[in-house]
Amino acid sequence: MVKKISIFLFIITLSTQTLAVTLQSLLDNGPLLSINKTSDGVFESVMSMTVIHAPFDLVWNTIIDINNYKNYMNRVLKSKIINEDENGLSITAEFEIDAPFFNMDYTLKHILDKNGKKIDVIQVKGDLEGSKWKWEFESQDEKTLVFYSGKTINFSSFLQKFEDKSKTISMGINIASVLETLNNIKRQSEKIFTEEKLRNNQ
Repeated sequence: MVKKISIFLFIITLSTQTLAVTLQSLLDNGPLLSINKTSDGVFESVMSMTVIHAPFDLVWNTIIDINNYKNYMNRVLKSKIINEDENGLSITAEFEIDAPFFNMDYTLKHILDKNGKKIDVIQVKGDLEGSKWKWEFESQDEKTLVFYSGKTINFSSFLQKFEDKSKTISMGINIASVLETLNNIKRQSEKIFTEEKLRNNQ
């Protein structure tokens, strides 16, 4: 059985008065992170959520513009779409990532469901065998609430030699990966939206 442990990445100073903190106020301080563990305390997966100040369509297009990842995502050396479903239902892309000790090369398939506001991502070739990720969205006018979850496995045979029973190394790598990807998409989406508004106001 999997239990969910929520870790909020912010610092709140409590006064003697009762402090009522809403979800929106938490998100205003940055991404929220949820870590899933088994009942035995073994790491399973991680999910992060944030508000992107850009419309859903723009955020969606930023995520599926995979060819551009290498231009703004840290450590992405190659991001190339190699196949697009003619009905817009999937995108397959190759990646090369700058990683310690050796670069990682893998191919991911993005299964697109725009009406359902979700993207499932699965590893289909190369490194990170068995890894999977998921994007989910809630649109709020000119803002988009974005959920990004993932389970990155088989990332390094060397590091996994030092893994403990709780999979602490895996947890750290997954947290860093999910937060960095989500923050990169947030910055890029908001940059594009700001530039669009400036052009429209000219």
